[in-house]
Amino acid sequence: MLGGYAGKILRVDLSSGRMRRETISEEWLRKFLGGEGLATRILYSELEAGVNPLSPKNKLIFMTGPLTGTITPAAPRYSVAARSPLTLCIGTSNAGGFFGPELKFAGWDGIIVEGRAEKPVYLLIRDGEVELKDASHLWGKDTYETEEILRREVGGKNLRCACIGPAGENLVLIASILNDKCRLAGRTGMGAVMGSKRLKAIAVEASRRRIEVADEEELKRLSGEIVEKLQANPLVKLLSDHGTDGFFKLLMEEGYGLAKNWTQAGFAVEKLDGENITRNLMVRRTSCFMCPIACHRDVRIDSGPYAGYEGPGPEYETVGAIGCLCLIDDLKAITKASDLCNRYGIDTISTGSIIAFAMECYEKGLITKEDTGGVELTWGNVDAVLEMIRMIAFREGFGNLLAEGSRRAAEKIGGEAPQLAMQVKGLELAMHDPRVKPGYGLSFATNTTGGRHTEGVEGSENPSTIILDQNMHAVVNSTGLCRFAYVALSHEISDAVLFSYVPKLLSAAVGWDITLEEVLKTGERIFNLKRLFNLKHGIGKEEDRLPRRFLEEPLQTGPAKGRICNLKPLLEKYYELRGWNAETGYPTREKLEELELSDLLEDES
Repeated sequence: MLGGYAGKILRVDLSSGRMRRETISEEWLRKFLGGEGLATRILYSELEAGVNPLSPKNKLIFMTGPLTGTITPAAPRYSVAARSPLTLCIGTSNAGGFFGPELKFAGWDGIIVEGRAEKPVYLLIRDGEVELKDASHLWGKDTYETEEILRREVGGKNLRCACIGPAGENLVLIASILNDKCRLAGRTGMGAVMGSKRLKAIAVEASRRRIEVADEEELKRLSGEIVEKLQANPLVKLLSDHGTDGFFKLLMEEGYGLAKNWTQAGFAVEKLDGENITRNLMVRRTSCFMCPIACHRDVRIDSGPYAGYEGPGPEYETVGAIGCLCLIDDLKAITKASDLCNRYGIDTISTGSIIAFAMECYEKGLITKEDTGGVELTWGNVDAVLEMIRMIAFREGFGNLLAEGSRRAAEKIGGEAPQLAMQVKGLELAMHDPRVKPGYGLSFATNTTGGRHTEGVEGSENPSTIILDQNMHAVVNSTGLCRFAYVALSHEISDAVLFSYVPKLLSAAVGWDITLEEVLKTGERIFNLKRLFNLKHGIGKEEDRLPRRFLEEPLQTGPAKGRICNLKPLLEKYYELRGWNAETGYPTREKLEELELSDLLEDES
């Protein structure tokens, strides 16, 4: 048997209650690895074109990678995939923590969930024993409560839980899946798919604590080198010292114009920087499984209206979305908003972006206080933001419209509203400004899942660099590695940190004789596969675009004053380098043959 892999996948049909064990061929494992790559390949084969994402026919896949749960540093991650109800594209999301390793320890590489249960259920996995159990008493509970109840009822000290909150139950299209209280498969609405299946949670507990690998001594040696190189990287030190929000000041000083729904630069830089969290709120650093970086921090609020809170602190993206976009400069209030999103199970990036969109609509008179149910959606109104988070999660009043995402809400509001929705393919943009770094614009526009930052974040304007970065991220997201350690803090293949180690890690863990060239080709294959999924479901070149604000409205203040993102020439060169038809956006037949994907399209492109 191959090292690194558990060797089996669990298929759960919620409609019938039947469950069975399956295996995946080594051919597919070598071509798609695991994680989002393998999950997308399964979805491409098994979903009918145009399937309703919230119907029983959609499938929800939890998939680890071959390095998940091994002794490899920073390899805790698992992917969740389905057709997204928010974007109608391939929906993938990725989470760290301890759930993915626990699933591997229990002997499972992944879970394919299909159908819909008659009543709320949760899936309990104890090693090879699997059982669907009644979750009626959990329905309506938030994510923290759900995890705590399951720990008391069924679990020992190693129980790990991935669950949804009220937002997922209410089919909010920006609903997330949470594990370990602060690790989320946050983007593309995977929580809504889980809610549509009436699956409240997956609880896993394993008796063993290790994954068999092909060459454990070599993996130990490589892991030691990786830790040394991580510890010597100044960006890693910044991340470890201050978390992802430690980059806030650096990015704002480059001219990022996040404030007031992407119209202003330089908002509350000193107040919102991660050093403030470390100095004034942090009580401890925490890490995911086998991670030497420990980029997460728990905080405590001792004064003010949110006094008494102790728990996960906000990440950079949350500070940008809840803080800058909505003009809130109070870290304690942002922490409270982040906590509500985590408990309700909604994506903080989309939530902040949607509320900022609504605030701009309110300012411009496109919606009124009567429309919002009496909520004053004025800039910087903390109480309004907190109330709107609740209303979105429970689909109450105006929150019912915003729960559909900014693109659908804008279409419903009409007038100028669609121009104010900062989204790509229906997914609200992550907190990186394409006017300052046009490479982000190209990455957002061509991302198969929409406007996210976890695939290809290089600031370079060179399309070939963006392509390389996207391919690298496809590999990282399919192996169980964390992007921060292996890609995001270093974008040159030759750099010590750390993508060049990936083929060595796979060779030691799995037993393959695999080169860097093959690994990069695998990443290219996975990225193109996700493109093919979208094309199969009717999402094509016309969706490779950015909001008009980034193309036509230059920043008026800050270091990037006067800049816009000139996307068109970047996109044209990108299609050429990708080997995609410039007119249709389809990969050419030659490219598909090169990537061993030609069997997936019947018609020549």
